[in-house]
Amino acid sequence: MLKDGMNLYMATGHYVKVERNGDEIKVGGAKILGTVKASNGIVHVVDAVLLPPD
Repeated sequence: MLKDGMNLYMATGHYVKVERNGDEIKVGGAKILGTVKASNGIVHVVDAVLLPPD
């Protein structure tokens, strides 16, 4: 379960912060629209493109 304030590791080697507000969950500022189980983890479908920091 995603908890407010936790950091998620991205395939780019960077981390993004999780924000929870009721039923709405955001990662790196992008709203999670759904989740898909994969053979090696979970894919979160979001409403924005997440780019690595400069």
